[in-house]
Amino acid sequence: FSTRYGYFEARMKMPNGKARGTDSSFFLFSEDAAWPPEIDVVEYAGVTEGKTILQNLHFKTATGRDSRMHHPTPPGGGSFADTWHVYGMR
Repeated sequence: FSTRYGYFEARMKMPNGKARGTDSSFFLFSEDAAWPPEIDVVEYAGVTEGKTILQNLHFKTATGRDSRMHHPTPPGGGSFADTWHVYGMR
């Protein structure tokens, strides 16, 4: 579907393990699928063993492309694979 405004939310439990291919994500991109822009609400790579998720904003600038990145760690020092978490953005 396509929308201009709103609140987007997903409840996710990340896969446990270090194997490549256990990547999970929740992201938004333009209606025509052109890149950038892209908003990665949450990206999880299994190779981090549940210790890191990626939150990125990819966008165009006057000189090319840029990104703003945030890589939070799980609350309490556990793993994002330990329990369910809610990820959202407005």
